This record gives sequence, C-alpha cells and structure tokens, in this order.
Amino acid sequence: MNKIKKYQKILIDYLEDYAKGGNPVNLTNADAHVIVDKKNNHFQFLRIGWQGQYYIFTPVLHFDIKNGKV
Repeated sequence: MNKIKKYQKILIDYLEDYAKGGNPVNLTNADAHVIVDKKNNHFQFLRIGWQGQYYIFTPVLHFDIKNGKV
C-alpha cells in the first residue's frame, strides 16, 4: 500500500470512529457526516441539523493530504 492510500485509510477510519462518539449536549439534533474526497485528498467531519429555528452547519475536523503530508 503506498503512503497516500495508507494516509487516506487512516483518516477515514479516524473520522468514522469520531462520528460514532455521539452528539455534544448542545447539538442534540445535529447529524454527524463524514465527507471524503479521495481524488483531491480532502477529508472532513461535520455536524448538520437544526437547533430550534437555527440551521446548524459545523465543520468539526478537516484534513488534507498535500505533498505526501497530512
């Protein structure tokens, strides 16, 4: 497995495990989303939902692989 594919797998596994941790107390109605773009090496975890009348879109973690580095 080359280095980039190894980093991709590590990041995806980490973000998926992080998403299983449940919602924080202040965002009980927000859904967890893992966004993966392997082609451009972008990896993100965010929460989306509603808090009363307010729409919540919160990027929590974002990783890029550039020049062989995370």
